[in-house]
Amino acid sequence: MTYVAEHNEGLLMDRLGSLNEPCELVVSPGAEALSSPAMLDLVDYLVSLAPNRLSRRLQIAEESRSGPTLHIVSRAHPSFGTEFWGVPSGHEFLNVIDSLELATGRIPSLDPVTTALLGQMTSAVTLKVFVTPT
Repeated sequence: MTYVAEHNEGLLMDRLGSLNEPCELVVSPGAEALSSPAMLDLVDYLVSLAPNRLSRRLQIAEESRSGPTLHIVSRAHPSFGTEFWGVPSGHEFLNVIDSLELATGRIPSLDPVTTALLGQMTSAVTLKVFVTPT
């Protein structure tokens, strides 16, 4: 499957190759056998673009989910827990790339107003974001 246009693949390789540290992509296949190969294909594609920075591990999920999941694991930032339920395609593909960068310590550039508002926070915030392609 093609995930990015050929002329953008080099840019993606540079982006993944410049991750601050190695990162592990943990795939749990889930009960739906049909979507698991697509998830493995996506993860293998990403690993092929930056084999010095990305690795893949297959793990059987503790709880039975219908579809596959992808969990991004970073040793330096173990509390950064990003998990994708189902194959992240379309706009979600870019979210995987952004999540890899964040999990490995790349600080996103924010506008001054957002930076000031975040500086006023006094405690940690737990977030769960659910997206549906409807």
